[in-house]
Amino acid sequence: MLAQIKHKWKLAAVTGFGVVLVGLGGWFFWRDKSLPAVEAAAVTAEKGTIKVSVTANGTVQPMSSRELTAKSGGRITKINFQNGQQVQKGDLLFELDQASLLAEIESVQLDIRQAELELNSTLNQRKQLQVFAPIRGTVTSVQVSTGQDVPKNSVLMTIQDTGKLVFRSPFNEAQVEKIQVGQNVDVTLSSLFSVLTGKVKKVDRVGKANPDGSKLFTVTVEVPNPGSLAPGVTAGADVHTAQGIEQGIETGALEPVDTSVVRAGAAGLVQQLYVEENSYVQKGQRLASVASDTLEAQVKTQELRLQQARLKLAGLQSKLADYRIEAPFAGIISLHQVQSQEGAASRGSGSASGSSAGGGQNYWQVGDEVKAGQALAGIVGSSGMIITVPVDEVDIARVKVGQKANITVDAFPGQTFTGTVSEVAGQGTVQNNVANFNVTLTIAQGEQLKSGMTANVEILVDRKDGVLLLPIEAVHERQGKKFVIMAGGSNSDSKQNGNRMRQADLRPVETGLYNESVIEIKSGITAGDKVALPVVTRSNNAGGNMRFPGAGGMGGRPGNIQR
Repeated sequence: MLAQIKHKWKLAAVTGFGVVLVGLGGWFFWRDKSLPAVEAAAVTAEKGTIKVSVTANGTVQPMSSRELTAKSGGRITKINFQNGQQVQKGDLLFELDQASLLAEIESVQLDIRQAELELNSTLNQRKQLQVFAPIRGTVTSVQVSTGQDVPKNSVLMTIQDTGKLVFRSPFNEAQVEKIQVGQNVDVTLSSLFSVLTGKVKKVDRVGKANPDGSKLFTVTVEVPNPGSLAPGVTAGADVHTAQGIEQGIETGALEPVDTSVVRAGAAGLVQQLYVEENSYVQKGQRLASVASDTLEAQVKTQELRLQQARLKLAGLQSKLADYRIEAPFAGIISLHQVQSQEGAASRGSGSASGSSAGGGQNYWQVGDEVKAGQALAGIVGSSGMIITVPVDEVDIARVKVGQKANITVDAFPGQTFTGTVSEVAGQGTVQNNVANFNVTLTIAQGEQLKSGMTANVEILVDRKDGVLLLPIEAVHERQGKKFVIMAGGSNSDSKQNGNRMRQADLRPVETGLYNESVIEIKSGITAGDKVALPVVTRSNNAGGNMRFPGAGGMGGRPGNIQR
């Protein structure tokens, strides 16, 4: 069985093809005896594997590498690695002095706090443009009208809670010693000829002196309003104490238990009144709406000022990241040398020895001043290696992402690495009227490889197993048709005279996949057939060598073949 054909097929090193010499120095002749004679061999058609590949050369490069530059100028305060050290993604590598930036951030934070306080104060005033009832009760008076301009704190209306009424009655010192808050009181309404039950709400223990030298103490009594009572009605109090009933020395006039004067929380124009005089309202009910263009303008201005301050703060805080240089990915870090003496000019005696690269080189150190854009170090990723190779326009159509490749490098003789096509350029570069397209391959398990090594790449673009194969030079083409020359056997009607064959047997064939070495035969012959394979051409005439008719093979350049 034919072994797998991997690279250029050579007659001197045939693998799996049976080669039969048709007589030492045997000759084939065409029916036309005037054609030149040809020394030939025979090859047996057998089944095997054909691979088509594209070969190219390229340079090994890290999959990821980056120059680490200072995004902002400043003094280096930290270098947290040794030159050539392995670092992980996110590791802090350099830190620059942030003192002035932090001071500016603190100042803007104070501005924001002040702006927030001013805005909150204005928003509270705007809330007060909507007027709500502070208590439940009856609107006893309305002092404004719709469309009227009112100043801040001006009286809009008055509300009295008459659900309960109170009155005050004086008692002498001996009586007041027996009276306590919460005791029941018989409230006599002489004008209504009725008595209601109330309670002691408050007792004055200080008293007020009379002209005769005695003292009177005021006791406040609260009485529920059954619905018919109105402020101003005269009432007397008989307090039920533990020692008996104590009668008030004088009567008092009933008053609302609570009275609230509703004022404008902010200056503006009364847009609408929602109640009238003598309306009964609940606590929290909306009473009026006041509009203020000035207040609205203040809110917008203060909101804008606050927004600007917050944006400024965000910008400054984002700059903090510029003072910290972190590893963008895992890899090997290499400290750069100072390109000018400006950085080293401000060095102090406290430079960190851990950052020194040794050898007396002028590398960046703690205390150096850097400018924005200056390169401090380089990092080469440890995630893998890649190779980018040029592939010409004839072959590029068959190169696809995901195809496997064999990779060899001179530094590791006899060792083959596996690669995978990860990117195919969509646009080529033209040189000498030939377009080349860059193909990038990722290398699996290429940790041994170093950046800059030259690599030989063989991209496997096609493969067929178990197909009938012949050497590429055994197939001839004329007028668009392909054929082989049979080398005798049961399928040949050639007449032999010693080592000579007077007639060649031409057999049309259908071909398929091919490379520089072998070609697939789809039909025309079967496994085991022997096919003539030209070796050396000779001429019957005087002169130099002549080619065997059709011995040029397929004609033209095979596409997608090894080089």
